[in-house]
Amino acid sequence: MKTRNYTDEDTFYWASEYYLDIFTQTNALGWVEFVTRSPSLPAVVNLWRTIERKYAYQRGALDDLLTDDEDSEDSSPDE
Repeated sequence: MKTRNYTDEDTFYWASEYYLDIFTQTNALGWVEFVTRSPSLPAVVNLWRTIERKYAYQRGALDDLLTDDEDSEDSSPDE
């Protein structure tokens, strides 16, 4: 969740808060029920960032940035 924190009438900065929500599955169809929410803690922020990075790595979100296009151009099949 992002909130605006104002330093005066016109100046603000965005503050991010992350919570860990706990749900329980109520039946076989997948219905879930909210149980509780943690306070916004730095550990939850770190956990969330780790999950985001792992997901991006697994989905190959950075593959285009990490591949070297020059190598693929030098090795043409005509040689």
